[in-house]
Amino acid sequence: MKRALLGAVLTAAALCTASCDNRREAESVDRQIGGLPGVSSTALSYTSNISSGESFRLTVNLMPDVTESQVVQIGRTFIDQSRRADLDDDSAQLSLVFSSPDPPPKYPGTEEYSTASFAFGKRSVRFDPTAEQVGDSAAVWLRAARSGVARLVDLTQPLWGEAGDSRQITVTLDPWTPAARAVGLQRSDPGLARATWEIHLAVGDVGRSHDYASTPNPPSDADRALWSDISAVVGRYDEANAFTAPLTDGRQALTEVEIEVPESADSDESVARIATGVPPLLPRFGHPTQLSLRTPDGPVELIVGGCFRHRDDHHRLPLELSLSEQYEKC
Repeated sequence: MKRALLGAVLTAAALCTASCDNRREAESVDRQIGGLPGVSSTALSYTSNISSGESFRLTVNLMPDVTESQVVQIGRTFIDQSRRADLDDDSAQLSLVFSSPDPPPKYPGTEEYSTASFAFGKRSVRFDPTAEQVGDSAAVWLRAARSGVARLVDLTQPLWGEAGDSRQITVTLDPWTPAARAVGLQRSDPGLARATWEIHLAVGDVGRSHDYASTPNPPSDADRALWSDISAVVGRYDEANAFTAPLTDGRQALTEVEIEVPESADSDESVARIATGVPPLLPRFGHPTQLSLRTPDGPVELIVGGCFRHRDDHHRLPLELSLSEQYEKC
C-alpha cells in the first residue's frame, strides 16, 4: 500500500512538472514585449523543476528615446500576460535596463546601466505589485535616469514582507554634482522623496571606490567635501563607506562610517594613520557620528560626540579606549 501511494505521489509530481512547464508561454510573453515600442532587446530566463518550482525572468533593454508611456505599457503587458499564463504564481521578475549616452562611462571600456526590477510570486515576495504601481515606479525611475543629474538610478519593488507599492530607489550621483541640482531633481518628483543618494569616489584599481550614501535627502556640498577628505585619509588600499539616515531601531547615530584595514605588511601604519586622521574630521557632519574601524587586531567602535553602546561580549582594544577618551562623551 505504501509503495503504491509513493508511486502515485511521484507520478503526480512528474506529471505536474511536465504540465506546469510554461516555457512556451514565457517565450510568448518575451516575443510580445520584444515587439513593443521603446524596446531594444530582451533576454529570457525560464526554469521549472520539482525542487525549486518555476522561475521566470525577463530582462528588457530599453531604447535611449523610450518614453514614460512606453515603459508603463511594458510593465502592464508583462503583468497581464504573466498572470494569464500563471507565470507569476511561483517566482517572476521583470528587469528594465536603461543606458543613457550621457554622462560617459566612469572608466574607459566600461558601460553603466540604470535598472528597475519588479518581483512577483510567492517565492519572491509576499505581495505582488499591481500594474498601476509598476507603471508609477517605472515612470519615476525613467525620469530620474534621464534627468542629466543622476549617473545611475536603481529601483527594486516590492521590498520583502512589505506592500506591493514598497520600493527602494537609489540615485548615484557624480562626486562633482552640485547639491543644488540633486535637491532640484528630488523636489521636481515626489516619487524621489524617500530615495537613497549615493556618491562613489574612485580609488585604486578600476571599479574600487569609497562610497557615501544618504537618505532621504541628497548629500550637501559640505558632506561631499567631507567624504572626499575622509577618503583621502583612508587611502587607496583600504575600504571605506558611510551612510546617513534617520535613526531606526538598532542604530546609534545618524551617520555611520565603516572602514576596514585588511592584514598586510602596512596594516599597522594604515590603522595609525586612520585613527589619527579620521576622528577629527567627523564633527563636520554636524551631529554625533559612529566610527567602526575593522583592524587585523579586532574592531574599534566609538561615536565621536556621543557614546557607543557595545555588546556585552565586545573586547575593547587599547586603541578604542584611547580614541574613546579623546572623542566620546560618555
